[in-house]
Amino acid sequence: MTAVQLRMERFPKGRNYPHGSKGRVKPVHNFHKKYLGNTAEGQGFADKTKKKAFYQYKKLQAKEHAKSKCAKPVTYVKTTENVKKKKVDAFKQAEKQFQKRKHEKEIQHKEMIKKRKERDIALKQYSEKKQVKHKKLCKRTYKGQPVMANQMDLLLKKIEAQAK
Repeated sequence: MTAVQLRMERFPKGRNYPHGSKGRVKPVHNFHKKYLGNTAEGQGFADKTKKKAFYQYKKLQAKEHAKSKCAKPVTYVKTTENVKKKKVDAFKQAEKQFQKRKHEKEIQHKEMIKKRKERDIALKQYSEKKQVKHKKLCKRTYKGQPVMANQMDLLLKKIEAQAK
């Protein structure tokens, strides 16, 4: 790899010239290094080797898990009638779990719908009450003065509510 190609790797398209270089290319050292990064800061080859080891470990775990699954596809359940060991198919177990999850989701969905309806009803009641109050406060006489009887009624209701 040539020095220009390495330079292009370090500064992607549009950044071939560092800020303030006015077209002059600064020399890039460290061409001899295989990995970029500072080992003292935990970057570079040390980080890559750690990631590689972690990946291999996870791969090994997955293989062991797959082997253990293949070893036990059938489970045994005791029945109360004959006290015999009955084979339970893995597919039936999975189907049972799926049905259970589906039922739980349906219950959760129904509860959510119920809460939403209650919230909508409460919001409608609040908005209607607020609208009635607003209409009373906005009423005016033929000369443009506010109707004091409505305002006095609202104040009276507030005082009665506080007294309770």
